[in-house]
Formats: sequence, structure tokens, C-alpha cells
Amino acid sequence: MLSFQISERAEKKVRQGHPWVYRDALMRPPPAATGEFVEVFYRETSLGHALYDAASPLALRMFGSNANFTEVLRARIERALRCMAEIVAGPDGEVYLPIFERLERELAALDAKADALARARSLISTTPRSSPSTPPCA
Repeated sequence: MLSFQISERAEKKVRQGHPWVYRDALMRPPPAATGEFVEVFYRETSLGHALYDAASPLALRMFGSNANFTEVLRARIERALRCMAEIVAGPDGEVYLPIFERLERELAALDAKADALARARSLISTTPRSSPSTPPCA
């Protein structure tokens, strides 16, 4: 996932709950496509995730803090998937199958990531360290 650095002024606005970040508040933005999900930082601190718009003066639409990003994203994908299912099931709906399949893949990717994180956390919690002074990866 791409990351964007924002100015101090924009950081204050985001922390106050403003959902938009103006293009002029982006610090050396990486090349990104419209519609791409990105992580937003001020210095070394992640402020959350956003949807990027390459053409608009409102370059980033924040989705909230890191704590709820996955839940918000999952809910939106599930809602879009239900909507596309209704369209695909209708007359001439087959032309929309690629969109339906893409949404299914996005949902599967979220599940795979959650499963991998759960496995990693489980491994850490069940594997004793040789001693408290030993670094975890030594």
C-alpha cells in the first residue's frame, strides 16, 4: 500500500476529524492512481487510510483511524458485492461479472490477511523466548 506524507496543518485537521486532505497539503506524493487506497502519515505517525484522487484538489478522503479501517473497508466491499449480485442476477447482468469477481477477490484478500495476522499472533503467544533478555528474533 502506498503511503502519503501530509503537512502539519493537514495533520491537525485530520486529527480533528476532517475527512478531506487538499492536494497542496501532500508532501512529495508518490505516483498513484485515482481510487487507490493509501496510508496517510504525518512524519512517522500513521493517521489512518484514505482513498486517493489524482485529479481533484481534494486529493485524499480519509476513512478514519487505523483501528477501524479494515472494518469500514470490509463493510463497503460487502455492500458493493450484494449490490453487484443483484445486478448480475438480472437481465444482461453477465457483463458485470468482472466487477462482481473483483469484489469477491478483494474480500478474500482481506480474509487472507486477517488469517495470516492471527497465525502470526498465535505463534508469538505460544512460542516461549529462550530468556527475557534475548531479543525476539535473535
